[in-house]
Amino acid sequence: MHTPARTSSLKRILSRIATGIATCLLVVVLSGCFGQQPAVETDDATVTEAKTVLASITIDAPGWSKDSSPFVVHFVGLDEATADVDFYHAVSADDEASAQVELPAGGYEVGYISAINADGSIYRTPDEPATVVIGEADGESDDAAGEQPALDVDGSFEQVPAEDVTQDDIDGILGDLANAVEKGDETLSGDAGKDVVDTATGNAQNAPNVDKDKVEQAGDEASDAVKDEPTKPSTSGNGGSGSSSGNSGSSSKPSGGSSNSSSSGGSSSASKPAHQHTWVAQTEQQWVVDEAAWDEPVYEMVQIYKPYCQGCGARWETTDVNAANEWQRQHIISCATEGVAIGCDTSEVRKVQTGTVHHDEVGHWETVTTGYKCSGCGATQ
Repeated sequence: MHTPARTSSLKRILSRIATGIATCLLVVVLSGCFGQQPAVETDDATVTEAKTVLASITIDAPGWSKDSSPFVVHFVGLDEATADVDFYHAVSADDEASAQVELPAGGYEVGYISAINADGSIYRTPDEPATVVIGEADGESDDAAGEQPALDVDGSFEQVPAEDVTQDDIDGILGDLANAVEKGDETLSGDAGKDVVDTATGNAQNAPNVDKDKVEQAGDEASDAVKDEPTKPSTSGNGGSGSSSGNSGSSSKPSGGSSNSSSSGGSSSASKPAHQHTWVAQTEQQWVVDEAAWDEPVYEMVQIYKPYCQGCGARWETTDVNAANEWQRQHIISCATEGVAIGCDTSEVRKVQTGTVHHDEVGHWETVTTGYKCSGCGATQ
């Protein structure tokens, strides 16, 4: 049986235990409310590196060789992860290492600038860039084995013979090349970039239908555009933005379109204005005949010999005095009798053709418009 004093002491002990338990529960609750909040990113926070893609570029172009200028591949990012990617890469026929380039995973437009062969021939490139997508999907990496994902970029091109290459073709390639060296990676910057321009310019001058002075001028302009430092694709995630809210730190492509993100930050798209044709006259050199070839006759005044024989009544004429004398001799043998005259009349001098002088055709070359071609998409009319 408990006494009142012992009961009071027991109540005090139970009260202290209850107070301690309540304090512990409060600490646990506070820890659950505030201890598990996501860390707020600061300027010093490390941005997670995006997955990178190893693009292996395959070029199928008949006649392309080490003496040709490189093909130039243009990569333009299309989504949030690649929005700041817009650069050019040169692929040489004799350099396998140049056929690989590393860039952030995501969506891309891939376009091409034609190589120029040593004889001045070129290649038909697609009017519109190809769209390729590779990398992470639904938050999971495509390379489940932990290896770097690879992207095969294949290009197959039809050769245009040198005699069919126009000034417009060369102007277009060298103009595109000038843009490429302004935003080129290490294959198109510094001395490497100047070598690419020099090779393309020198080969272009071998096309028979181009103006060499115009080609040289376009080559000089492209060479002046070469940058000392290469343009490199960004490898930071979320298009280079470090903010999780999507309201700050956004980036935009230097050129080639804009990137629009939805309010949720989960999608992006690139829009293009409707294509407007820019018609360029297509011309060729044609030979115009001013005077056809002809033969001029040559005449001389010559002595005409007309031997005759009264015995048989024969008469003959020739311009050869020796032949006339022989004719007379034969008739003296066969026809000569007393009182028969055999002689030769030499009273006539006649104009006779003695040869010809050939005169070659006379004419000139004229530039003739054969049609029109859009400098942007290649359509013709």
